[in-house]
Amino acid sequence: MDSPVVGTKVKVERPFGLKDKLSYMMGDFGCNCSFALIMNYFMLFYVTVMGINPYHYGTIILITKIWDGINDPIIGSLTDYLKPKDGGDKFRPWIKYAAIPMTIVTAIMFLYVPNAPYGLKLAQCVVTYLLWDICYTCINVPYGSLQSVITNDSTERAELSRFRSIGAMLAQIPLMVILPQIIYVDGNPSGKRFTITAFVLAIIALGAFIILYLGTTERIKKVDESKEEQKFNYFKTMFAFFKNRPMLAVTLASVSMLLLISSTGTMNQYVFITYYKNPSLLSLGTLVSMAPTIFAMIFVKVAVEKWGKKNICSWPFLGAIAAYLYLLLIPVENPYLWFILQGVAALLTGFNNMLVWALVADCIDYQEWQTGRREEGSIYATYSLFRKFAQGFGAALIAFLLGFTGYQAVLGADQLPEVALNIKRLAALLPLIGNIISFIAMKFIYNLDDETLAKVQKDLGRE
Repeated sequence: MDSPVVGTKVKVERPFGLKDKLSYMMGDFGCNCSFALIMNYFMLFYVTVMGINPYHYGTIILITKIWDGINDPIIGSLTDYLKPKDGGDKFRPWIKYAAIPMTIVTAIMFLYVPNAPYGLKLAQCVVTYLLWDICYTCINVPYGSLQSVITNDSTERAELSRFRSIGAMLAQIPLMVILPQIIYVDGNPSGKRFTITAFVLAIIALGAFIILYLGTTERIKKVDESKEEQKFNYFKTMFAFFKNRPMLAVTLASVSMLLLISSTGTMNQYVFITYYKNPSLLSLGTLVSMAPTIFAMIFVKVAVEKWGKKNICSWPFLGAIAAYLYLLLIPVENPYLWFILQGVAALLTGFNNMLVWALVADCIDYQEWQTGRREEGSIYATYSLFRKFAQGFGAALIAFLLGFTGYQAVLGADQLPEVALNIKRLAALLPLIGNIISFIAMKFIYNLDDETLAKVQKDLGRE
C-alpha cells in the first residue's frame, strides 16, 4: 500500500472552478426534484390519497427495494466494465442517455386514478416505482462517482460536496415549503394537485441534468492498464469494500440517516395531520430545518480547517441525541417547539450531511490505495446499494410501524387521540436511534484523518 498505483492520471483540462461546482450542484438539484418528492410524498400519495393499505404499501416498498439494491451494483459494474475509448468520459454519457426516460417516469408516478380497481392501484405503485428506480440509478450512480474524477484535491472535493448539498437543498425548499401549501385542500392532500406537481418537477429536473452534463469535466482518467487490471470482478471489489474501514463507517452513518433520521420528513406529515391537526405548519417546519443547512453550507470550510472533518462529523451527533431524547420523553404540545428542537438536531449534524459526498470520494481513493484498482463506479454503487436498502427498509418500517400505532387511512386527520400520540412518539424515537448509530460510526469506526488522506494521495501520485 506504500507504492503509487499505476493506471490513473489527472488529465490536463480547463482548471477546476465555479463552472464545475455549479454544474455539479445541478445534478443533485435534478435528482432531488424526483427523489425528495418520492421519499417524502410517495407514501402519502398512495396510502392516504389512493387508499392503499399501509401494510400492502410497506410490503411493496420492501420487495421493490430488493431490486433497487441489486440494480445499483449492476449499473456501477457496467460503468467500470464498459471502458470508454482513449480519453473518453466514463460517467457523463450515462447521465445524458438516462435523463429523458427518468423525466417521463417521474411525471407518471403520481397519476391520480381514484376510481381504478384496487389491484390496478397496486400495480401502478409497483411498476412506476421499478421503472423510476432503474432510470434514477442510471443517473445517480454515475453522478455520485463523477465527483471522484472531477478532481483529486480534498478541498475541491469538499466544495463539490458542499455544492451538491446546496443543490439538494434548493430542490427540497419548494418541495417541503411550497408544496404543502399546494397539495393540501381542507387539511387533506389532493390527488389532482399531486399529478400536476410531479409533471412540473420532472421538466425542471430534465433541465438540471442538461446543465450537469454540459458543465462538468472528467479529469482523472485510466491509462496504460495491465491485462490483469482489465479483468473486472465485482465480487472482488465488494470484498475489498468490506475491508475499507472508513467506507464502512460512512456507509453505516448513511444507512442510519436514511433508515431512521430521515423519517422526520414523512413522520412530520402524520404528526401534523393527526396530533397537531395543522398540516399548513409543515412549511414553517421546513424553513426551520433548512436554516441549519444554510449555516453548515456557509461555515463548513472554516469548521473543517479549525476542527477537522472527523471531529465535526462525529461529536455533534451527541447534541442531536439529546434533542430527540427530549422530544420522546417530554410532552411537547407546542408545535413550534417541536420544530425548533428538530432544527437544533439538524444544525448539529449539518456538517456531516454537507461533507458526506466528499468523504465517499476520499474512501474511494482509500480503496484504490489498498487494492491498486481504480473502480469508482462499483465502489460508489456498493455504497449506494446500502443506501437504497436503507431507503426501502426505512419506508417499509415507517409503514409497518404506522400500522402498529393504530393509524387508519380512512379516518384521515380524525385519528383517535392515543393513536396520534403514538405517531408523535414514533416520530421522535426513530431519529433518536439513528443519531446514536451515526455517532458510534463516525467517532469510533471512521479512521481516515487528514494525515492519512494526504499519504493516500501522495502514494497514488496525485499530489
